[in-house]
Amino acid sequence: MDTHSKLRNVDVICSPKDGMLEVNCELETGRKIYQIPIAKPTSESPPHAAGSFHDPAQHAVYMDRVEALFHS
Repeated sequence: MDTHSKLRNVDVICSPKDGMLEVNCELETGRKIYQIPIAKPTSESPPHAAGSFHDPAQHAVYMDRVEALFHS
């Protein structure tokens, strides 16, 4: 399924639940709302702007994470 092409709008807000983010994804056919726990700090450095495009392997890791959200 080519989910990313159906994505229209994404809003991220702090959830009323402590330690959670609420991600609202507007798709062509409706809306999905995800409650995502705020990640604890890791040793992984955060990406900067379009920096992941300079490293195709790291960019693929990030995109796999995004796709996993749509299939959960």
